[in-house]
Amino acid sequence: MSRSPRGRKACLALGLVGAVLLFPGQSVSSTPSEESPTPRLNLLLVTIDTLRADRLSCYDESHVRTPAIDALASRGTLFARAFAHVPLTLPSHASLLLGTTPLGHGVHDNLNFVVIEEFTTLAEYLRDQGYRTAAFVGAYPLDARFGLAQGFEVYDDQYQRRFNVKPSTLERRAEEVVARAVEYLERAASPWFVWVHCYDPHLPYDPPEPYRGRFAENPYDGEVAYVDATLARLFGRLEALGRDKDTVIVLTGDHGEALGDHGEESHGYFAYNECLWVPLIIVAPGGEPRRVAEPVGHIDVFPTVCDLLDLERPPFLRGRSLQAALRGRKAAPEPIYFESLDPYYSKGWAPIRGFISGNEKFIDSPIAELYDLGRDFGETANLASSDEIGPYRRRLETIVEKHSSPAGGSARRAPDREILEKLRSLGYLGGPGASGKESFSAADDVKTLLPLLTKVQQATALYGQGGKGEAVTALREIIHQRKDFSPAYVALGTLLAGDRKAPEAVAVMEEGRANLPSNYEIYSHAIKFLSQAGRADDLLRLFNPGAFREMDYDSGIWVLAGLAHFQKKQLDEAVEALEKALSIDARDPQAHFFLGEALEMKGLAGKDPGLLVKATEAYKRSLESDPEYPAPYFYLGRLYKMTGKPYEAIHLWKKAVELNPAFEQPLLALGQTYLELKDGRNALAYLNALKSRFYPAYPPARKREIDALINQAMALPIR
Repeated sequence: MSRSPRGRKACLALGLVGAVLLFPGQSVSSTPSEESPTPRLNLLLVTIDTLRADRLSCYDESHVRTPAIDALASRGTLFARAFAHVPLTLPSHASLLLGTTPLGHGVHDNLNFVVIEEFTTLAEYLRDQGYRTAAFVGAYPLDARFGLAQGFEVYDDQYQRRFNVKPSTLERRAEEVVARAVEYLERAASPWFVWVHCYDPHLPYDPPEPYRGRFAENPYDGEVAYVDATLARLFGRLEALGRDKDTVIVLTGDHGEALGDHGEESHGYFAYNECLWVPLIIVAPGGEPRRVAEPVGHIDVFPTVCDLLDLERPPFLRGRSLQAALRGRKAAPEPIYFESLDPYYSKGWAPIRGFISGNEKFIDSPIAELYDLGRDFGETANLASSDEIGPYRRRLETIVEKHSSPAGGSARRAPDREILEKLRSLGYLGGPGASGKESFSAADDVKTLLPLLTKVQQATALYGQGGKGEAVTALREIIHQRKDFSPAYVALGTLLAGDRKAPEAVAVMEEGRANLPSNYEIYSHAIKFLSQAGRADDLLRLFNPGAFREMDYDSGIWVLAGLAHFQKKQLDEAVEALEKALSIDARDPQAHFFLGEALEMKGLAGKDPGLLVKATEAYKRSLESDPEYPAPYFYLGRLYKMTGKPYEAIHLWKKAVELNPAFEQPLLALGQTYLELKDGRNALAYLNALKSRFYPAYPPARKREIDALINQAMALPIR
C-alpha cells in the first residue's frame, strides 16, 4: 500500500488539511525541528494482543514471571494506569496509530470497519519525516485490507491462509513475527519505525512447549510467558546491534482479557478494567526509570512519540503528550473516553460508552455504572444512582462531542473503481444498511444479555459432548424466552448445519430473520446455510447487495453469491460477485478458485483461450494464498492437460491426492493419464486406489467403466 513520494506528500497534506477542517483553530507543521538530534532516534512499537496488565510481573508478581518485559520496564517509564479505548484488536490499534478515539477514526469493531485513507497514520507521518517503516503483525484482524498498512513500506501479514478456516481466526506465533522483524532490523537503515504485534494471548490459549506443560492449569499465563521469552530475542538482538541506545521503545497491550471476571470469559462485551487496563512502558534514550500513577490512554502515545522524536505534533491528534510524565512531572489531566460497541453492531444490544477521569469511572448503558477506582479498581461496587447520573451523562456528551469528527462516520471500504462500475451495472451496490434499534431498556443491557450468551455457549459445548437433543432443546428455550437474541439462532443453525442438517438450519435462520430482520449475523448465516443446502435459487432471491453495510467488508458472502450464480450457469454474474469478493479480500483462496472455475467455463464455452489463461492465473493465486487447498491443484492440472502438458498435470494431481487422499477426481485423472502415457504400473496403482475407496457406491455403469480402465492398465507392460 506504499505510495510514491509525491503521492505520499499529497496524501499527508490532504490529511492535515482535513484535520484542520475537522478540528479548527490549530496550525499545521509537518517538518522536523531544526534542532533535531543527529543521528535521529528510531521507534520500536510492540503491541501484545489481549494482554492484561496484571499478568506482567512488573505490574503484579502473583501470576507469571515476565523477565524480558520487566527488564524493559526497569529502563523506562511504567504507566500503572493505562487504558485502551475499546476492548477489540482493530479499533484499539487504530486509536494507537491514528492518535484519535473510535469517535474520530470511526472504527468501532473488528472486521466490519476499515481505516479510510483520508486519515494519516503514525507510519505515514513518520515516513514523510524520512523514516523507514515496517510492520509485522500476528493475526487477521490487522490484515492490510483493514487499512492500518497505510504508510508502511513493509507490512508483513503473511500468515498462512486456509480455504476451510474462517479468516478471522487466522494467526501466527510470536516467534515467526519476531523472526521476521529481527531479519528486517538486521539491515534497516536509521531512522526507522518498526511495529511488532504478537497475537498469542488471544483465544484459543495454546502456548507451545515447554509453556504448555508448565502452565497446563492456566494456558493464558503460558501464552504470556511464551511471548515474553520470544520478545527477549527481539530486545536482545536490538541490543546486540547497538540500536537500544538510539531507539524509543513503546510496549503496550491492545486490550485485556476478562478470564471470567464480571461473568465475561474473553473480551469484546463489557468495558471493565480487566479488558481496558493495559500495560504501557516507554523507554527513551537518556530517560530514567519511573512509575506513573495518573490515568493515560492509547491516544496519548502518538503525541508522546512526536515529542520524543523531536517532531511537531500534527494537529489532528486528540491525545496529550506524556513527555512531562517521562521526566517526573505530572501530565495534564484529561478524561479518557472508552466504548464497547461490538454487541451493538453485531447483535443489536445496548451500546456501552463511558469515561475515566481521575479515580472516577462512568459507564453509560441502560443500567448505568459509576466506580471509585481509587478504592475499587476491580469495579465491584456500583455507586450510580438513577437520580444522580445526569451530570455524568452530560459530561460524557461533551467528551463525545470533543472526540468526534465528520470523517469518523466514513470508515468503510471503497472497492476498485472498475469493479464498482461493473457492480453498479448488476445492482451490486452496498448501501447504508438497515437501521437497527436505537432505544434501549435494561432488558437490552449487556449485563442482562451476557448470561444468556453463556447459556448458548454451554449448550454448544453440550452438543459437542454428545448431548445433541438436550442442547437443541436448551437453545430453542432461549429463543422462546428472547426472540430477539441472535446468538441462539446462529448457534442452533450452526450446530444443525454441522450435523448435515442444512435444511433445518435454514429454517432456524428464517425464524431468526423474521424476528431480527436487520441483524447481519443472522442474514449472512442464512446465506451460508442455503448454500450448504444447495438452494441456489433461494440464496440469490435472498441476496440483496444493498441491504447491509457489513456486506462491503465480508468477502465470504460474495463468494457464496458467486458460487450460486455459477451453479445456475450465470457466469457473468458469478465473475462479478467473485471480483467483488476479491476487491474486499485479495487473498481469499476460495474466491480465486471459484473465479478460476467461472472463467474456465466461460473460456471453454466461448472457445476463448484468453479466458483460460485468466483461469490459470486465478487457480495459481488461490494456491499462493493457500498451498494446502486441494481443489485448485486438480483444476489447474486439468487445464495443463488440455494444453498438452500431461506431466505438469500429473505433478499437480499427485499434490491434490497427497492433501486429500479421498479426492476422487484427481485419482481418476491420474489413472487415465498414465494409461494414455502407456504407463501400466502407475495407471493400475491409481485406478485400484480409486476402486478401493469409491467402487461400492458407484452405479453399475460406473463400475463397468472403472473395471474396463483397470483391464486396459493390466494389459500394458509394467515399467
